Amino acid sequence: MREDIEFEAEEDMLRGWLYTPDDADEPVPTIVMAHGFSAVKEMYLDKYAETFSEAGLGALVFDNRNFGESEGEPRYEIDPWQQVRDYRHAITALFRLAGSSSMRSSATMFQRLLDRRF
Repeated sequence: MREDIEFEAEEDMLRGWLYTPDDADEPVPTIVMAHGFSAVKEMYLDKYAETFSEAGLGALVFDNRNFGESEGEPRYEIDPWQQVRDYRHAITALFRLAGSSSMRSSATMFQRLLDRRF
């Protein structure tokens, strides 16, 4: 199942999709994904998220700030550190959606090194 989501990232709203397995009746491990640099979620991330969902995992897929459906100016500006912060905001949004005590999540190794919550 896929649902549209949006969450705050400082002064902007980021938008994406939350995928959950159709038969999930409790929180499932969830992967947070966004394209690096200049791509948007429609560029194959939906296919990965669908595959994860079919395997029993959740996936939060979003557009980085300044790209795709997410807000941010100037449009299409690439700021790697801002994208790291956007991942943090996505992880926080995921915790809020499912409740931090019951949610297990996974992030890229790069993000795990930068985010002390893991």
